Amino acid sequence: MISARSIAEDFLATSCYFRTTVDTPYRKALVQINEDCNLRCAHCFVSATRVGKQMPLADVVDKVIPRLAAARVRRITLTGGEPTIHPDFMAIVRAFRDVGMDVGICTNATNLDDQEIGELAGLGVHCNVSLDGFAADSHGKFRGDRASFAVTVAAVEKLGAAGILQGLLCTPNSLAQNEEYAMLCAFARENEARYVLLNPLGSMGRGVKSQGRLAKTTLHMQEIHALIAPFDGPELDIAHIRFPNTEGNRCPAARPGRSSKCSPPVRSPCARIWSSPHEHRPPSTPTTSSSSGISSPTQTSRSAWTTIGSTTATRSARTPPAGRAR
Repeated sequence: MISARSIAEDFLATSCYFRTTVDTPYRKALVQINEDCNLRCAHCFVSATRVGKQMPLADVVDKVIPRLAAARVRRITLTGGEPTIHPDFMAIVRAFRDVGMDVGICTNATNLDDQEIGELAGLGVHCNVSLDGFAADSHGKFRGDRASFAVTVAAVEKLGAAGILQGLLCTPNSLAQNEEYAMLCAFARENEARYVLLNPLGSMGRGVKSQGRLAKTTLHMQEIHALIAPFDGPELDIAHIRFPNTEGNRCPAARPGRSSKCSPPVRSPCARIWSSPHEHRPPSTPTTSSSSGISSPTQTSRSAWTTIGSTTATRSARTPPAGRAR
């Protein structure tokens, strides 16, 4: 199994939507296996609903995995939509593990049952769970279902007990009291998460309409930073993505060719791979959070697109399709 390596450094501003990477010559990839979701989050940058495309299992096995293996990808993160509602979710996880790739999942954790959690633990899969406040009236309302808060909290506790909780992914929002984020960090530490990643609400997807009324102000973000600072240490890493850079830390340098992304097909049975030109993105590059709390670039980028199942690679000047990533 390829070990993860942190890309965060104390003297650099944190702007990357990855928290870990792998060592050269290997790569990490984001694989968006579906577009549909069982929640309706106010900040979702793909505007996910209960209707959306799903990547067929056969395409994952016959096209995506061979292409990623050829590109030296050894660590992947499954995203959506909500990946756990894919009808072949566990089969997709097993397919990646069968070829020796490390697997992580970004999830709202409302659809995982005890059997699946046990199987994921047996496969050595880690989970990143979205938690955007620490109350039903904040996290639950933010995600379109107040009842989802209790379900997610219970699932996080089970994932922690199973030893496969890697991190909590959080989008600070005005529905939550600032003190809730300290409670959230305490909860993460109690359940042995490795990190809490906080990323401001951005203006993409449903965030375009919700940012003005739901985004935390700069002063609130600074207060949150101070409230959660005591939790940052060897047992729990607190990642402040695109927080106000009050310390004046410089931007991290770009590291090309180290990450890639696969999305559901536009026309089945094709899928697409995006080879990102930057592993780190400077704070000047607008980013926003998905319903899983992960950032995505919002500005036009020069990205190389390859259609899986075809030998033709084309250069596109448009932004790649968004998905959850970490």
